Amino acid sequence: MNSLLHDNVNEGSPIAQMDEALPNLFTFFDRIFYSRGGEDRIKFCELLIETEAIVAGGCVLNAHNPLGNINKYRGDIDIYVPVKNLTRFLNRLTLSPDSIMPFHLSRYYYGGLKDFATSYKSTCYCESFLRRNGIQKVYNFILAAEGGDPSLGIKIDVMAVRNRRTPIQVAQNFDLTFCQTWFDGTHIYATHPNDIRTKKGTLQGDYVLLFIQGNKFLKHRLEKYGERGYTISMQLNEPDIGRFMKNKCLKRASKLL
Repeated sequence: MNSLLHDNVNEGSPIAQMDEALPNLFTFFDRIFYSRGGEDRIKFCELLIETEAIVAGGCVLNAHNPLGNINKYRGDIDIYVPVKNLTRFLNRLTLSPDSIMPFHLSRYYYGGLKDFATSYKSTCYCESFLRRNGIQKVYNFILAAEGGDPSLGIKIDVMAVRNRRTPIQVAQNFDLTFCQTWFDGTHIYATHPNDIRTKKGTLQGDYVLLFIQGNKFLKHRLEKYGERGYTISMQLNEPDIGRFMKNKCLKRASKLL
């Protein structure tokens, strides 16, 4: 993993529109929704707009910087929906007769329609992220691949965002600056467009403390993006050092500095 520790905080850029990645993202959507002539993708985009939802994170980042052939990308789809619009979103996405992803094409982790509202067991890192960002619950399922083989399908997570935050605010608080990119149904945006273009980003805020504490999930994420050619720096300042001491992490931190 390419990882550096810096004393200076990486200054965030104004939110930028990055629609040059739209063709790659639409290619991915067209494939997973089995759309004919783009109809299903258009319906999905309209649903995002109607419910003020966004697609954010890995699959949008891959549209900027594809991992090999975009037609073979099998990454997860993370969707963030205001809790007030959640029922309407789920019904239109997969539960209603005219849904974009009919139920018979999906294999839910908990085995059936009655269990659809069950949230998954989170890691400590994930629980911290969910709590910090006001995410009420996560609904996850697999969209079966063409031919009905769920083992070849795409994992989809739908995050219900509490009313005190917006989905965009959640995306702006992602751990890595180059992951802070999202699609709102019309355009793709990013907080740090240059970090995406150069594949050089920063691990932000409280996530640095989690990393120094040895959080395995976060360590794996940094290693994953390092293997994909991203260089990651870390914000380090006096308040952080004080918190390391209070959390008895100074000895571990000193080995990393």
